[in-house]
Amino acid sequence: MRDAACLGWRSTFCITPEPGAEATPPASPSAARRSRDDDVFLRLTGAAPDNAPQGTVKEVSVKRTNLGVGSNVSGNSSWLQCTHVAEGHVGAALTLAVTPLALYSGGVDRTVRGWDLSGGREAWRAWCGGAVAALAADSRLVAAAAGAAVKLFDTRTSGPNAVLWSSGAVGPTAAVRGGEAAVTAISLASTSRLYTAAGEKLRLWDLRMLECVYKAWSGHAAAVMCLAREPLSSGDRLATGSRDHCVRVHDLQHNSGTWEACNRRQLEPPHYDGVQALYLRGNFLYSASRDSSLKCWSLTDNALTHSVMNAHKGWVTGLCAVGTGLASCGRDQALRLWSGTLRPAAPPASLPDAPHALAACPATHTLYTAGSGGEVRAWRLVSEP
Repeated sequence: MRDAACLGWRSTFCITPEPGAEATPPASPSAARRSRDDDVFLRLTGAAPDNAPQGTVKEVSVKRTNLGVGSNVSGNSSWLQCTHVAEGHVGAALTLAVTPLALYSGGVDRTVRGWDLSGGREAWRAWCGGAVAALAADSRLVAAAAGAAVKLFDTRTSGPNAVLWSSGAVGPTAAVRGGEAAVTAISLASTSRLYTAAGEKLRLWDLRMLECVYKAWSGHAAAVMCLAREPLSSGDRLATGSRDHCVRVHDLQHNSGTWEACNRRQLEPPHYDGVQALYLRGNFLYSASRDSSLKCWSLTDNALTHSVMNAHKGWVTGLCAVGTGLASCGRDQALRLWSGTLRPAAPPASLPDAPHALAACPATHTLYTAGSGGEVRAWRLVSEP
């Protein structure tokens, strides 16, 4: 009787396909459902959208660091020492943003984290809904690029104040309409102006009005991977590096309430592979590439002035200023210092893991690396090379 009851129940609620007929597969999730941030795998691994800060910062003793990094320097001293290790990202840390008072990192775990190194804690966290490809920060404003969106955060809260999309739309669900491309680079000109690069297009956003005030084709034949900016008297100078191996520069002028591009140029000769990082310093532009090289360009005559073909053994993934020189990092797990003319200023220093990003705080001469293991490290120059 019990088996008969079960069979009767199943026959009532189960539809048996006719012989020879194919069962209809379940429908795909809607675009709105796919755009939601919740992810079962991330929740199980501890990277769910929980905005409560949980990371830790460990202070590293000088004795411990001297045994590792920079031990190949002549003598027993090291020119580079790790002072702090910030742990909390699940997976690789991909990008960094540094202000005089704060350090921020973004990772594949879809989070942006603010670190208090002196207090030894993670001070702030925000959920981005996708791997964070680029960061920019100024005072309490943090801009994070994840997928086709750039989310704007006020660090006094954990939720985004606005969402900007690569298509020029604004709002939390604009991506459902389609026509979007991944945002790969951003640069914050001020608390009211933000540059974004998505695919081969550049946009300038007015953050007070939350609208795109300038859009242009970058001139590249592939996606823009990095963006550098320097202020001019009446606008900004932008440099872009792309997967098409090329570096391009153009100036944006603000006239009568509108923005116009002028003095566009492509720097020759190009790299042999995609350009990963750029740094602007006055009339000089430095570029780092996957072809393991560094280049220095004079923007006065758009000529290549210095280059190093094997700066690292593999991709060069980061480039920043250190005093009057430069620092670079690469997939060879090395950090190197260079003069302004790209001459080696110190022997290579070994890193614990391959860095995805490199940043510096000019006020303290501190370097920061975002590693493939998810750790963010602070480095101190023991002696000026």
